[in-house]
Amino acid sequence: MTLQTLLHDMAITSPPILPIASAAQLLPLLNAYVASAVPAHHLPAAPSSRSLLRQLTATAPARPLSEHSTNVLSDICHSIGEVATMTASDQGMKVLEDFLGEEDAKNIESFWAEEWICE
Repeated sequence: MTLQTLLHDMAITSPPILPIASAAQLLPLLNAYVASAVPAHHLPAAPSSRSLLRQLTATAPARPLSEHSTNVLSDICHSIGEVATMTASDQGMKVLEDFLGEEDAKNIESFWAEEWICE
């Protein structure tokens, strides 16, 4: 009861009352309620990995990758983690240079060189 009072005071919609005649009805009723409930808050859609790949050279003075280079990069690297791994080795950088050209490969490498981890 205290929780309901606190929720009401905070102007948060109180949870619905689900009437049941016996304990055996609880689980089926909850399952039906959850299945029919519409989420109140929708999270924005996460950006596609392709749009994130395009930004891998978006540090000054470099501009984002061209659409063509982004498509090529998404063909050779299936995730952003794979791009980071490729930039960490000479062999990976050679592959990026072969497919994207030296300028785009160097810009991607310098983007990952400036990686910061925040906790």
